Amino acid sequence: SPDGRRVAYESDTGGTMEIWCMDIDGAHARAMTSDGGYWPSWNPAGNRIVYCNWGSPAPNLWEIAVQQERGDWHPRRDSNP
Repeated sequence: SPDGRRVAYESDTGGTMEIWCMDIDGAHARAMTSDGGYWPSWNPAGNRIVYCNWGSPAPNLWEIAVQQERGDWHPRRDSNP
């Protein structure tokens, strides 16, 4: 994230490549997507992650709003910018 406190990354831990977010120390790791995602990038404000999803017939860019609740990171709603 722009403030250096969080990391957005892709992982296939659950069998499908998804976007994940965690604190820089590795705490509070959470899948932010459930329909696939690659190449996450934070917006300058640090409250949204833009990522690629391999839709049909071509890849699409998606944006997910990120909020913190009780020390844990949660996705809000996906949108296609």
